[in-house]
This record gives sequence, structure tokens and C-alpha cells, in this order.
Amino acid sequence: MPHTVGAGGALCYGGVQNLGGTLSAVFYALVGGGSYLFYRYSYPMQGTSNGTWDGLSNFYGSNQVKAGGVLAWVPRTDSSTVYPMGEVFALCDQGSNKLYCYNPYTDAWRVEYTFANDILVDSGAAMAHGPGNALVLPDIRFFAGGHTCAYMVWDPSVRTMEYSDTTPCPQNAGAALCEGEDVHSCYAVFGENTCDTFAWHDGLDLLMRDRGQGRVSTMSENVSVKVQSGSSEHRFIISCAPGQVSLKVVDVVGKVVAKARGQAASGVIDLTWRHGFVRPGVYFCTVVTPSGSGSGKLVVAR
Repeated sequence: MPHTVGAGGALCYGGVQNLGGTLSAVFYALVGGGSYLFYRYSYPMQGTSNGTWDGLSNFYGSNQVKAGGVLAWVPRTDSSTVYPMGEVFALCDQGSNKLYCYNPYTDAWRVEYTFANDILVDSGAAMAHGPGNALVLPDIRFFAGGHTCAYMVWDPSVRTMEYSDTTPCPQNAGAALCEGEDVHSCYAVFGENTCDTFAWHDGLDLLMRDRGQGRVSTMSENVSVKVQSGSSEHRFIISCAPGQVSLKVVDVVGKVVAKARGQAASGVIDLTWRHGFVRPGVYFCTVVTPSGSGSGKLVVAR
């Protein structure tokens, strides 16, 4: 690297990008150690070049990055004219309470979210992107570190934060987090002389609730869920109070195969599960709305 790396140094993969007409594998890096420097490493997919480091815009407001600096990249195929190179998310340093975002296409940083007052970034911060599919962009899962026990999920498609769960151990210096996309789980170690590895599973609790119901049912008289089935998709027409609505679909072993979120601004929202990439069989869904929740069983046939 063109600069020495200190506490808070971070690296993430940034996809294959077209840089000046050359397809290159890209990585983004913070050097930490109190520096605001931010770099991109690009490795051409063809040819004999060893790749190059390029300096990018300084970290947001030229803020210093110290212990707790982390990075994660997600593609943004939903709006390629705005984010053709995806987005990079970052935590900054000790005492910060913000999630930052970098747009590689415009070479610009912004503040994406401010955490609850009792959550401050510190040593032990960690970040990983979640699985993406035909319905939803990869989300961002992370720890803030600093002896907190919060496991948080940021959904970039609708820009919402979910304080998802409480970790079984405080997050200390050395904590790390990674996503197991094939099994839809996050795996973590919590640092500071602990030796256990933990996993957080998406969707495994849904099978206990669904019990093989033959249709989508409502748990509130204020919610209506209609499902239109097609050869390659299920369309959910949901009527409820205005607000955020989420859909999750799992297979028979609890593996999450699709998630979607959206705003029912006028009290009605359509969410579509395009299942051309899954095997025929039985799947279970849960719909969560401001008015209540519903769950049921779906069948995918060819």
C-alpha cells in the first residue's frame, strides 16, 4: 500500500468494475491509525499488470479513522444510473455514532445513519454484507464494538436500520463478523481473550410459527394479504396501515430464499417473489406490517 496501516485499517472487495475500458477486480481500503486517507486497488482481469493503488476522496469531512474502522461493499443493480459501481459502507472511529456511505461513481462520502444515543463505535466494530437475491439488495450486518451487545442490520434499498438482536457476548477488540451466504447465517467471534464462535441464523424461527398452513393467513383483522401465483413468481397484494412492510420466504429447512421491504404509503403495497431461481417445492412466508403479521405456506411448481 502507499501508506502504513494502523488501528482501524480496513479492506473490502468492491466487485468487478469497468475502469477506463478495463475490467478490473476492485478493493477499497482505509489505512486507519488516525488518518483520513482512502484508497482503491484495481487488478485488471486480463493482461500481466500487478494492479495499482489510487487515492480517492478523503474519508467523510477528513475525519480521522481509528480503532473501529470497518468497510463493506454492496452492488446496487436497482439503480445503476445512480450507483453503477455499488456503494461502500463504513464505520469510522472511537466515539463515532454514525454509519457512513461512499459512492465510487461520484467519489463522494455521506452520512447514511445516526445510531441510537447509547451506541458508539469503538474497538471490536465489525461489518459484513448479507445475501442478495432477486427481491432485495444485500443488506449490511454489523457490530459497533466498544463492549456493546447490539447486532444491527442496515437495509440500503429502503434506508432503514433494524436493531436485530442481542449478541451473547460483548464486542471487544478483535471481534470479527462474516456472512455465510449459502446458509444465510452470520458467524462471529467477539475478541478480547474469548474463544467461542457464534452464528446468527436468518429465518430459522419461522418454521415453528408457520406449522404448514395451506394459505397466507392474517393475524390481525386490519391486514389483508392476497397472493397471485404464476409460473415464475408469487405476487403479494397487502392492505394495511401506512408504513413499512416486509416479506420473508424460507424453504423447508429454514434457509432464507427471499426478502423484500417497502412502504405502504397509501395503505396498499405489492411485493413480488420471483422464484425462477429456486427448486420446485414447499416454501413458507411471513408478512410483517404496521397493522399486524401473517404467515403461511406456498408451493412453487414448474
